[in-house]
Formats: sequence, structure tokens, C-alpha cells
Amino acid sequence: MTPFLAAAPTTERPFPSREALLAYVHEFSVSHGYAVVIQKSNVPRGQLWLRCDLGGSSKPGPTLRQRKGGAVRRKNCPFQLYARRLPSSDWVLKVQHAAHNHAAAADAQQLAAHPIARRLSLEQKRLVRELTAAGARPARILERLKERFPEKPFKVQDIYNTRNFIRRER
Repeated sequence: MTPFLAAAPTTERPFPSREALLAYVHEFSVSHGYAVVIQKSNVPRGQLWLRCDLGGSSKPGPTLRQRKGGAVRRKNCPFQLYARRLPSSDWVLKVQHAAHNHAAAADAQQLAAHPIARRLSLEQKRLVRELTAAGARPARILERLKERFPEKPFKVQDIYNTRNFIRRER
């Protein structure tokens, strides 16, 4: 398959924390139509490997069956980043493989296929909590989220999942 060269995140600047680095990579990748997830990490050594969320392969096994007529989500995408913590406690990012083997999501609807791109922020979870407490139905909560955050590709299932998470917290 032809590699799709996407703009790679900058490796020029250090990041003050792991969270700042992850927030930057997530924002950058979603703005370019891709989604990046943590492949593995070694917290004591300050190492972090990130990959495209379509990286790896889905191999049906005894616990994972492919649905009849269904497609496999993962595409063995080679895109990979590596981050490490410096002695100064800053984090630096290095692009290990800049090419994807699939096209970028063209719009929010296509980006909604990437669960990491739909993950709710603390502010969004707070809004869901408030509207749920006020008795709003999930469809109405979804409308309010889309009004306040038009760039995010929410699904109604995300609202149900968040409401269930809130109930389990109590």
C-alpha cells in the first residue's frame, strides 16, 4: 500500500511534563485527521512509545471473533513516535516512522471512528454530569456538547458510557 505522509509533530521543543507532551500529540494528530495512542511506556525510565491507533493487527482468536461480514479496524499502520524524559525532567519527542498506510479522516464524522478522538475532557464530563443531574436525556446532552464543542466528533454512545461511569463513581 502507498504510504501517506502526514505532517509529523514538531520535535524541536521540550515539553514540561508527560501530560503536556501527550496533550500536544493528541491535539496535533486529531487536527490532521489521525489518532495516536500509547503503545507502551516505561514510567521509571521515562520512556513512551506512541503509535497510530490503527497500528498493529487484529488477529481473531478464541476470545476475539470477527463479526460476519465485518471489517477489521486495525491496519498495521507503521506510524510511530518515541518520547523520553531528560535529566532536566523535560520530555522530548522523536518521530520514528512518519508515514501512515491509510488516508487521514476527512471530517469529524470519519474521525468519530477513532475512539481516542472522541474521549471526553474533564470539562465535557462535568457538563454531562450536570445535564444528567438536571434530567436531560442523552440525545439532548449530545446536542449541547455539539453546540459547545463543534470540533469534537461525539456519538450518543459516548454519552451513555460517560453516564454509566458517573453512576459507578457514586
